[in-house]
Formats: sequence, structure tokens, C-alpha cells
Amino acid sequence: MSRSLQMAILGTPQIQSQNKQLTAELISAKGQALLIFLALNPGHHSRSALAGLLWGDLPEESARANLRLTLSRLRNHVLEALLLISRPEVALDSAGVTLDCQTFRAGLQEAQKQLADGSVDLDALSNTLALYRGECAAGFTVLNAPEFESWLLSSREAERQFALRSLFDLTRMAIERQAAEAGLLLARKLVALEPWHEEGQYQLIYLLAVSGQRSAALAQFERCREQLAVE
Repeated sequence: MSRSLQMAILGTPQIQSQNKQLTAELISAKGQALLIFLALNPGHHSRSALAGLLWGDLPEESARANLRLTLSRLRNHVLEALLLISRPEVALDSAGVTLDCQTFRAGLQEAQKQLADGSVDLDALSNTLALYRGECAAGFTVLNAPEFESWLLSSREAERQFALRSLFDLTRMAIERQAAEAGLLLARKLVALEPWHEEGQYQLIYLLAVSGQRSAALAQFERCREQLAVE
């Protein structure tokens, strides 16, 4: 039987092992936090660093004991083969993990190549854009773990800025290549993520206009004006 872990963290976190949803009833919030951190930070991490990340409010001995207990419980659900545990360090076997943010980035890179070649798979692009359901680990919080919360905030912003920058650049490329259908998919996603992205709004209006959707372009212009006025 293959060992695998599917993690969707762009939006509300969804974690599956062997097609079984790992809910809060199965693993604790700090167990989920540990998986998210290890997935987004490939490589080996010292036990002391992980204990401090999630139990920094406790004495080191108690923090490390909590980490041991959490790892033991995770092994029952994530499968022992995926958690690489030694006395000093812990890692997650990235070869057995499917992570939506990585798939999202790879999909955008493929879209860039296709735009350069002049032929875009619109269904594949639409599926890629659908992966970005919201900010990284939306709504997810961990009590008494300020170091983790600080890391998560910076990770959220990094993922968001990557998405906004990539969508804008790809939309501009689509306009240059006269790939209006792909451009509309990209521009709509961009303004959905950031309604106050003025240049993104102008891109969408332009693409609607050149696609013959004059009424939609005018309506988008009015929405843009109202949103920017509120800002």
C-alpha cells in the first residue's frame, strides 16, 4: 500500500492520509500545525526548535514531552513511513506529500510556458486557479504558540504576494499574446483575491472589452470605481 498525505492549505486546511480526512477529532490543532510547518519547510528540524515553536510557553522538558506525544499520535494517522523521526530531529518525507500550494505554483509555471508557446489549456488553468481557495491556513489558529502564529502570518503574506504578483504578470503576458480567454481567467482570479488591485482591475476591463463584452466591461469599470472610492 502506498504511503501518501494530501494537504490543502490554501484556504481552510484540509489534510488527508490514505484518502481519510484527518479532522480535529483525530489530530490536535498543534498536530495539524506541526504537519503544516513541516510540509512548508522541507528538511530536518531539531526537536528543541519544534518544541519551542509550538510550546514556547512551557519549560523545555515539558515542551519536548508534548512534542513526543504529538508525534506518537500523528504516526497513528499519517503513517510512520512519512514521519522521519530520530532522537535529535524530525522531518516529513516530501516525496509522499501532495501540497496544494506547490501544485498551484507548478500550474502557474506551466501556464507561463503555454502562453509563451501560444496555446493554453484553459481547463488545466482553471483547475490550477481553483486551488487557491483563500489565504494560507485560513482561520487556523493555535493557542499559546506565538512563534508559530508569527511564522504563519509571514507565510500567509508570502503566499498571497506570490499569487498576486504571478497572476498580474501572467495576465499581462496573456494580453501581450492576445490570449484573451486565459487572460480573463487570470484577471478575474486576481481581482477576486484583491479587489483594490487597480492595475488588475484595468486588465480585466480591457480583456472584457477586447473580448466583445462591452456591457460587462462597463459594469466592471463601475465596480472598480466604487471599490477604489471606498479605499
